[in-house]
Amino acid sequence: MWVASPTSFPMVSFVTYWEQYGLVACTTVIRYKPSGKSAGYGFVEMGSEEQALRAVVALDGVRVQGHRLRLFVMPQFSLRSKPLSPQPKESPS
Repeated sequence: MWVASPTSFPMVSFVTYWEQYGLVACTTVIRYKPSGKSAGYGFVEMGSEEQALRAVVALDGVRVQGHRLRLFVMPQFSLRSKPLSPQPKESPS
């Protein structure tokens, strides 16, 4: 799921918020390359779609450190999967 969160949200808290709704398979906080600071969003992969939906229902709109969390489920998205290899282009007939 996609998560908009406060830029100062500690990683430990980030994981702890979602663990209460199920298995947290993987998390990624997006950071700016030059500074290493959080860009204010990230991704959480839960153990199942049901767990992800439970977390969204419970946490979407909750205020953390004065900022409102925004969560969206991204179907069939995995942080652990390999990128898809490009498909060969068909030549026009």
